[in-house]
Amino acid sequence: MRSLRKLNLANNQLDEFPEVVLSFKNLEELFLQNNRLTSIPSGIRRLRKMRRLNLVGNRLTALPEELGHLAGLKALMVDGNRLEDIPSTLKPLWLAGGLHADGNPMDQRRPLATGEL
Repeated sequence: MRSLRKLNLANNQLDEFPEVVLSFKNLEELFLQNNRLTSIPSGIRRLRKMRRLNLVGNRLTALPEELGHLAGLKALMVDGNRLEDIPSTLKPLWLAGGLHADGNPMDQRRPLATGEL
């Protein structure tokens, strides 16, 4: 399992982020869309090789700042959640077009929408 690079846990009605995933150090792609996740642990920073993270259609109300410290992250999909705000650490990803956050109750006047994070 240590060499696992891609993991699909979509559509499994998960209520909590599976902590065991944080031990997969070589993980590059993680698909957790259409579950019931309400939070992502700050330990996500341990997945330093992460390039693509799909969290579409969950119940997330916030994202950990640590996501912005994943230097290799090229795509973060968080559409259709309950996000009120996006951490400023994700500004580079947003500017590069890799952050997808449509369908969240964020106030469209927030800095993310204007590029002023």
